[in-house]
Amino acid sequence: YDEELNKKVKDYKKMFESWKKSAEQSHTMAQYRLGQCYLVGEGTPKNYEEAFKWHKKAAKQRHDKSQHILGDMYANGEGTTKNLQKAFKWHRKAAKQGHDESQHILGLMYYHGDGTTQNYQKAFKWVKKSAKQGNAQAQHNLGFMYYHGKGTSKNYQKAYTHFLIYDYLEQEKHTANEYLNKLEQKLTPQAIINAQNEADKIIQGFK
Repeated sequence: YDEELNKKVKDYKKMFESWKKSAEQSHTMAQYRLGQCYLVGEGTPKNYEEAFKWHKKAAKQRHDKSQHILGDMYANGEGTTKNLQKAFKWHRKAAKQGHDESQHILGLMYYHGDGTTQNYQKAFKWVKKSAKQGNAQAQHNLGFMYYHGKGTSKNYQKAYTHFLIYDYLEQEKHTANEYLNKLEQKLTPQAIINAQNEADKIIQGFK
Protein backbone atom coordinates (compact mmCIF):
# COMPACT_ATOMS: atom_id res chain seq x y z
CA TYR A 1 0.00 0.00 0.00
CA ASP A 2 2.83 2.44 0.90
CA GLU A 3 4.62 1.63 -2.37
CA GLU A 4 1.44 2.30 -4.31
CA LEU A 5 0.97 5.60 -2.50
CA ASN A 6 4.59 6.61 -3.18
CA LYS A 7 4.13 5.79 -6.88
CA LYS A 8 1.01 7.96 -7.02
CA VAL A 9 2.83 10.86 -5.35
CA LYS A 10 5.72 10.50 -7.85
CA ASP A 11 3.25 10.35 -10.76
CA TYR A 12 1.49 13.49 -9.55
CA LYS A 13 4.84 15.27 -9.19
CA LYS A 14 5.79 14.29 -12.76
CA MET A 15 2.45 15.53 -14.09
CA PHE A 16 2.77 18.72 -12.08
CA GLU A 17 6.24 19.44 -13.54
CA SER A 18 5.05 18.63 -17.04
CA TRP A 19 1.98 20.87 -16.78
CA LYS A 20 4.06 23.67 -15.20
CA LYS A 21 6.35 23.73 -18.25
CA SER A 22 3.42 23.81 -20.68
CA ALA A 23 1.51 26.36 -18.57
CA GLU A 24 4.50 28.70 -18.61
CA GLN A 25 4.33 28.51 -22.42
CA SER A 26 0.69 29.77 -22.28
CA HIS A 27 -0.92 26.37 -22.95
CA THR A 28 -4.50 26.90 -21.74
CA MET A 29 -5.34 23.33 -20.67
CA ALA A 30 -2.02 23.06 -18.83
CA GLN A 31 -2.77 26.33 -17.00
CA TYR A 32 -6.12 24.89 -15.93
CA ARG A 33 -4.49 21.59 -14.82
CA LEU A 34 -1.75 23.43 -12.94
CA GLY A 35 -4.35 25.59 -11.21
CA GLN A 36 -6.15 22.39 -10.13
CA CYS A 37 -2.89 20.89 -8.79
CA TYR A 38 -2.40 23.93 -6.59
CA LEU A 39 -6.08 24.00 -5.61
CA VAL A 40 -6.28 20.40 -4.37
CA GLY A 41 -2.59 19.78 -3.55
CA GLU A 42 -1.70 17.16 -6.18
CA GLY A 43 2.02 16.95 -6.97
CA THR A 44 2.59 20.11 -4.95
CA PRO A 45 1.40 21.59 -1.63
CA LYS A 46 -1.97 23.38 -1.72
CA ASN A 47 -1.56 27.03 -2.62
CA TYR A 48 -4.68 29.10 -3.27
CA GLU A 49 -2.72 32.13 -4.50
CA GLU A 50 -0.96 30.04 -7.17
CA ALA A 51 -4.23 28.24 -8.01
CA PHE A 52 -5.92 31.60 -8.49
CA LYS A 53 -3.04 32.92 -10.62
CA TRP A 54 -3.06 29.98 -13.06
CA HIS A 55 -6.83 29.66 -13.28
CA LYS A 56 -7.00 33.37 -14.07
CA LYS A 57 -4.53 32.92 -16.93
CA ALA A 58 -6.62 30.05 -18.36
CA ALA A 59 -9.87 31.94 -17.73
CA LYS A 60 -8.56 34.89 -19.74
CA GLN A 61 -8.03 32.42 -22.60
CA ARG A 62 -11.75 31.53 -22.40
CA HIS A 63 -11.35 28.20 -20.54
CA ASP A 64 -14.87 27.75 -19.11
CA LYS A 65 -13.88 25.51 -16.17
CA SER A 66 -11.23 27.99 -15.05
CA GLN A 67 -13.74 30.82 -15.42
CA HIS A 68 -16.13 28.87 -13.18
CA ILE A 69 -13.41 28.18 -10.58
CA LEU A 70 -12.29 31.82 -10.68
CA GLY A 71 -15.90 32.84 -9.98
CA ASP A 72 -15.95 30.50 -6.95
CA MET A 73 -12.58 31.76 -5.69
CA TYR A 74 -13.72 35.39 -5.87
CA ALA A 75 -16.99 34.46 -4.14
CA ASN A 76 -15.19 32.65 -1.30
CA GLY A 77 -12.13 34.90 -1.06
CA GLU A 78 -9.74 32.00 -1.82
CA GLY A 79 -6.35 33.10 -3.14
CA THR A 80 -7.73 36.59 -3.60
CA THR A 81 -9.88 39.21 -1.88
CA LYS A 82 -13.58 38.31 -1.78
CA ASN A 83 -15.35 40.23 -4.53
CA LEU A 84 -18.91 39.30 -5.53
CA GLN A 85 -18.91 41.63 -8.56
CA LYS A 86 -15.87 39.81 -9.98
CA ALA A 87 -17.39 36.43 -9.01
CA PHE A 88 -20.49 37.43 -10.99
CA LYS A 89 -18.39 38.55 -13.97
CA TRP A 90 -16.50 35.25 -14.24
CA HIS A 91 -19.52 33.02 -13.63
CA ARG A 92 -21.34 34.95 -16.36
CA LYS A 93 -18.47 34.33 -18.80
CA ALA A 94 -18.51 30.58 -18.03
CA ALA A 95 -22.34 30.49 -18.15
CA LYS A 96 -22.38 32.07 -21.60
CA GLN A 97 -20.06 29.28 -22.75
CA GLY A 98 -22.59 26.71 -21.50
CA HIS A 99 -21.06 25.74 -18.11
CA ASP A 100 -24.12 24.35 -16.26
CA GLU A 101 -22.86 25.01 -12.71
CA SER A 102 -21.99 28.61 -13.53
CA GLN A 103 -25.40 29.02 -15.19
CA HIS A 104 -27.03 27.85 -11.96
CA ILE A 105 -24.83 30.07 -9.76
CA LEU A 106 -25.46 33.04 -12.07
CA GLY A 107 -29.19 32.44 -11.65
CA LEU A 108 -28.80 32.41 -7.85
CA MET A 109 -26.70 35.59 -7.95
CA TYR A 110 -29.44 37.36 -9.95
CA TYR A 111 -32.05 35.92 -7.56
CA HIS A 112 -30.34 37.20 -4.41
CA GLY A 113 -28.76 40.32 -5.93
CA ASP A 114 -25.23 39.11 -5.16
CA GLY A 115 -22.62 41.05 -7.15
CA THR A 116 -25.36 42.38 -9.41
CA THR A 117 -28.81 43.98 -9.32
CA GLN A 118 -31.55 41.56 -8.21
CA ASN A 119 -33.51 40.37 -11.23
CA TYR A 120 -35.91 37.41 -10.93
CA GLN A 121 -36.50 37.19 -14.69
CA LYS A 122 -32.77 36.81 -15.40
CA ALA A 123 -32.48 34.41 -12.45
CA PHE A 124 -35.22 32.24 -13.98
CA LYS A 125 -33.60 32.36 -17.44
CA TRP A 126 -30.21 31.11 -16.20
CA VAL A 127 -31.57 28.53 -13.77
CA LYS A 128 -33.68 27.13 -16.61
CA LYS A 129 -30.64 26.91 -18.93
CA SER A 130 -28.74 24.98 -16.24
CA ALA A 131 -31.72 22.68 -15.58
CA LYS A 132 -31.94 21.86 -19.30
CA GLN A 133 -28.41 20.47 -19.02
CA GLY A 134 -29.46 18.14 -16.19
CA ASN A 135 -28.16 20.11 -13.21
CA ALA A 136 -30.04 18.66 -10.21
CA GLN A 137 -29.93 21.77 -8.00
CA ALA A 138 -31.15 23.88 -10.92
CA GLN A 139 -34.10 21.47 -11.36
CA HIS A 140 -35.02 22.01 -7.70
CA ASN A 141 -34.72 25.80 -7.94
CA LEU A 142 -36.67 25.87 -11.20
CA GLY A 143 -39.46 23.97 -9.43
CA PHE A 144 -39.26 26.48 -6.57
CA MET A 145 -39.54 29.44 -8.99
CA TYR A 146 -42.54 27.93 -10.77
CA TYR A 147 -44.14 27.16 -7.39
CA HIS A 148 -43.73 30.69 -6.03
CA GLY A 149 -44.03 32.56 -9.34
CA LYS A 150 -40.56 34.13 -9.13
CA GLY A 151 -39.30 35.40 -12.49
CA THR A 152 -42.13 33.53 -14.23
CA SER A 153 -45.86 32.88 -13.83
CA LYS A 154 -46.91 30.45 -11.10
CA ASN A 155 -47.30 27.01 -12.64
CA TYR A 156 -47.88 24.14 -10.23
CA GLN A 157 -47.79 21.46 -12.91
CA LYS A 158 -44.35 22.59 -14.15
CA ALA A 159 -43.16 22.92 -10.54
CA TYR A 160 -44.24 19.30 -9.92
CA THR A 161 -42.39 18.17 -13.10
CA HIS A 162 -39.11 19.77 -12.04
CA PHE A 163 -39.31 18.54 -8.44
CA LEU A 164 -39.83 15.02 -9.81
CA ILE A 165 -36.75 15.39 -12.04
CA TYR A 166 -34.75 16.69 -9.09
CA ASP A 167 -35.80 13.67 -7.01
CA TYR A 168 -34.80 11.36 -9.86
CA LEU A 169 -31.37 12.99 -10.31
CA GLU A 170 -30.66 13.02 -6.57
CA GLN A 171 -31.96 9.43 -6.34
CA GLU A 172 -32.63 8.53 -2.72
CA LYS A 173 -32.43 11.96 -1.11
CA HIS A 174 -36.07 12.88 -1.80
CA THR A 175 -35.65 16.38 -0.40
CA ALA A 176 -38.31 17.68 -2.79
CA ASN A 177 -40.98 15.48 -1.14
CA GLU A 178 -42.30 18.36 0.94
CA TYR A 179 -43.09 20.30 -2.25
CA LEU A 180 -44.37 17.21 -4.08
CA ASN A 181 -46.80 16.51 -1.23
CA LYS A 182 -48.05 20.12 -1.23
CA LEU A 183 -48.47 20.08 -5.01
CA GLU A 184 -50.44 16.82 -4.96
CA GLN A 185 -53.07 18.68 -2.90
CA LYS A 186 -53.24 21.47 -5.52
CA LEU A 187 -53.20 19.50 -8.78
CA THR A 188 -55.86 17.38 -10.44
CA PRO A 189 -55.02 13.68 -10.99
CA GLN A 190 -54.73 14.37 -14.73
CA ALA A 191 -52.32 17.27 -14.17
CA ILE A 192 -50.15 14.98 -12.00
CA ILE A 193 -50.09 12.35 -14.79
CA ASN A 194 -49.19 15.05 -17.36
CA ALA A 195 -46.38 16.32 -15.11
CA GLN A 196 -45.04 12.78 -14.63
CA ASN A 197 -45.09 12.18 -18.40
CA GLU A 198 -43.25 15.45 -19.02
CA ALA A 199 -40.67 14.58 -16.34
CA ASP A 200 -40.11 11.13 -17.95
CA LYS A 201 -39.63 12.75 -21.36
CA ILE A 202 -37.05 15.25 -20.01
CA ILE A 203 -35.19 12.51 -18.08
CA GLN A 204 -34.96 10.37 -21.26
CA GLY A 205 -33.30 13.36 -22.94
CA PHE A 206 -30.52 13.33 -20.32
CA LYS A 207 -29.62 9.67 -20.92
